[in-house]
Amino acid sequence: IDALAELKIVVRAGAGFNTIDTKYARKKGIDVMNTPGANSNAVAEEVVAMMLADARHVVKADISTRSGKWEKKHFMGREITGKVVGIVGLGNIGQLVAKRLSGFEVKLYGYDPIISGDRARELNIELVDFETVFEKSDYVTLHIPENDETRGIVNAELLSVMKEGATIVNCARAGIIDEDSVRKVKNDK
Repeated sequence: IDALAELKIVVRAGAGFNTIDTKYARKKGIDVMNTPGANSNAVAEEVVAMMLADARHVVKADISTRSGKWEKKHFMGREITGKVVGIVGLGNIGQLVAKRLSGFEVKLYGYDPIISGDRARELNIELVDFETVFEKSDYVTLHIPENDETRGIVNAELLSVMKEGATIVNCARAGIIDEDSVRKVKNDK
């Protein structure tokens, strides 16, 4: 902000402000705005793409194939169909993820303290508590803001209740996951 003496406005693509010092900007007379919903569909599609890439070992298989190997049996992977997907945060993006996954015949669990039970049922989402999402899901996808209440909310305790082989897809904010806990779980295995 200080490097741009004539700066009048900061516009962020997407909904969050956590990467912008809004208080400092406003103190300097700089408006800060966002564009909620502008990239929602793209993020929802990215979530599905990441789940498929994980399930089918796309990245590792691509690296192997480009190196001249053909290890088809090694990278068979698993299917998404019939899996349980937990969605944390059922705002615009979380709801779009549910819609995009509908063709995969997955069981959807969701956690969001605001969404109505009727709206969740319309989306074929069973509302459950936060911990249950992690306990029962093969995939957990995160769609919550990063703030003082959510920073580090995905921690060792939650990771310890997850199914063996379960995957977290975080297309929200990095800070909602306690990365030290993830490293510890990875190193313990």
